[in-house]
Amino acid sequence: MQSIECWNDVTQFAGSVVAYKTDSVYFGATRSYVFENKSLYFGYIEKKTSRWSSGEMGYNMSNLLKADQKAKLCAIILSKITSPISMRLAKNHEIEMISKAVESDEAYFAFIFTKEKMQGLLIPQLSPSKL
Repeated sequence: MQSIECWNDVTQFAGSVVAYKTDSVYFGATRSYVFENKSLYFGYIEKKTSRWSSGEMGYNMSNLLKADQKAKLCAIILSKITSPISMRLAKNHEIEMISKAVESDEAYFAFIFTKEKMQGLLIPQLSPSKL
């Protein structure tokens, strides 16, 4: 896992589903959908950066949330990285578990409004042997 200290550290993950660890409530430590490893969370990093109301540049991350949790914006900007975050690309078996959780309405990606769009983000990240 790579340590995330500023939004530039996330550039390599843009347009991908990631697995990450943090104890930050802002980044979903209390409302995220989790699997067997309760300290590992998932999210989708938008492809492009945005300028936030604070004037900072950074990425939006759509957290994988429990079905009953309300979505909140999750900006990966310096002022929000107040606790350690480590991140990596989600692995094939994790993508498959996320796909099943989304399909069964147990989980959803914040601000990605249809199952079809959610699944569309997952499929390109699977290795060719899994398609």
